[in-house]
Amino acid sequence: MSPELILPSEIPWEGLRGKDLEECVYWLLDAMGAKDLEWRIGGIGSGGTDKGRDLECHFYGDDPEGELTRQKWWVEVKGRSRTLEPGSVKTAVINSLGTADVDTLVVATNTRFSNPTRDWVKEWQRTNPRPVVRLWDCSKLEKLASQHPEVIIRVFAKALSPQGRLEVTRSRFWNYCSYPDQPALNALWKHRLQLDWMEETTIALIAGEFANGNISRRPWALLSSREGVLSTLGHALVNLIYFCHRADDVGIKQHPYIKSVAYLTLVALHQFSSETVATLFARIWEDAYGHETPEEISRFAIQPVLRQLTAEIRDVCVEDCSRVVSDLGELTEEERDAYWDRLRLPTDYADEESDSHRVLTVEAPDKPCKVEFEVDLVNRCPIINLREPERDIRHALETLWRIISVRSLGA
Repeated sequence: MSPELILPSEIPWEGLRGKDLEECVYWLLDAMGAKDLEWRIGGIGSGGTDKGRDLECHFYGDDPEGELTRQKWWVEVKGRSRTLEPGSVKTAVINSLGTADVDTLVVATNTRFSNPTRDWVKEWQRTNPRPVVRLWDCSKLEKLASQHPEVIIRVFAKALSPQGRLEVTRSRFWNYCSYPDQPALNALWKHRLQLDWMEETTIALIAGEFANGNISRRPWALLSSREGVLSTLGHALVNLIYFCHRADDVGIKQHPYIKSVAYLTLVALHQFSSETVATLFARIWEDAYGHETPEEISRFAIQPVLRQLTAEIRDVCVEDCSRVVSDLGELTEEERDAYWDRLRLPTDYADEESDSHRVLTVEAPDKPCKVEFEVDLVNRCPIINLREPERDIRHALETLWRIISVRSLGA
């Protein structure tokens, strides 16, 4: 990942005072893992009766013996137009001594600390090891914001670089099952050639397209190398059960994620042989979890993906077929017309999930197959009769691969 997740010049530190600065520090502490976080606002103005600190929280960690320890933090926030005066730091330190259980005192400012102030803290710390005094100036706040860009988008989103927006999108998707919205997808596509990618970000953007966008206009998987496509598909497949369970817990639709994995499978079958993709499907669980992974788990994850892709390919293949007439229920007419566009990058750049229902299909046995499958009165259309693709994954992938290879010519 590029380290430039924020644009420091776009953060108005000099004008960040009072509650605005306190809010920034509050969300930084939250992103860092602070617990029992309390914002002590009171009195007239900002922090009028905070009794020596603006923020209070606890951090939990393991000691050398592996025991869980708790550290109490006090945070005093000082907004200034020039270098913070030494007296403010000294007062904060003295106030912290009035409470015996304070382990760490943070003095945060939007400007700088003078060298005499830093020297005083070092000298004081020699004879007073507790509390530990930390000085956070604007440079330190910028560094912390770079590590937790989700804070910046809360307080001043304009300061996020495109890479920072991409990182926020990735974090929200995997941590909160939040799909990126249309404006975010538009903005990131414009900067796609300047961004550093990883499997998790690609999956998040693809899922966002299926949640509210257009994967044919922005086929994100094609920005990856050939090897990257397989790696991303494997990552998406291994995390399918995890994501869907989390999405179900928080009331988020799972189907966009399943469609995303089906799309990645489509791209993989377009770029590789069906045997390569089948081998990935067979080995990905072993590589991720070892030999003890029950076969039922992999089938449980693969089933919705293959059924989704089979339904899509059936729609686009049957639409203009002279042999088979069938209800087209998975894709809209616009999606069918643009389906193969998701396999090629657009030359320029200026859906809702369907309910399951019965499909009426009529097959004319005397008509040929455009994919040149051997069909007759006995051997019926392979894609129409691919009802449970997960039962024979290699056969299903071989069938899909043949159709994709012929029907996507020119993509």
